[in-house]
Amino acid sequence: MKLLIEGGDEATLLALQREGWPDGAEFLIVPPGLARTKPCALNYGLARALGEFVVVHDAEDRPHPDQLKSAVRAFRAAGEELACVQAPLVGQGARAWIAGQWALEYAVQFGRLLPGLARLGLPIALAGTSNHFRRFALEAAGGWDAWSVTEEADLGLRLARAGQRVGMIAPPTQEAPPEARPVWINQRSRSRKGFVQTWLVVM
Repeated sequence: MKLLIEGGDEATLLALQREGWPDGAEFLIVPPGLARTKPCALNYGLARALGEFVVVHDAEDRPHPDQLKSAVRAFRAAGEELACVQAPLVGQGARAWIAGQWALEYAVQFGRLLPGLARLGLPIALAGTSNHFRRFALEAAGGWDAWSVTEEADLGLRLARAGQRVGMIAPPTQEAPPEARPVWINQRSRSRKGFVQTWLVVM
């Protein structure tokens, strides 16, 4: 387990150090001077990864206890063209109207749209978390685009271009949905901007 922390974020580092972590957990401080983006930090972590598989979880995620085993079983049952499996994201713990709309959107995306695309073998724009990769396929694809606004969508399409496949697994990850309209608008605006950027790059 590698916990990626931006250089200079002492408050986050101290908070993490106060928590109990399993043996082998490693704190990686992303050096200053690199792009201060999530995909840049992920590439820094990937360069230091040792395992056969790589999984990305955000700090606030609550993945199902069986998610990792389910991912490994999916990889073992499939051929090497299966480069990634995506776990569904579900909202929990909020009752605001906007949180309900967010949860509905995600239920359609992860319960219907992405599984349908996966069954048809079509390209999938990955979510930003709870994606599990074969490390060699991720490295062969060049990792994440450090300058992309939606690096996960970009990576999903680059995997498809390389002849790799993305699948879905059932055990979900719980996320806290946005409860305020400005937070939701900013989140969705960023996604739309990133999708346009990804389309321009890919096309």
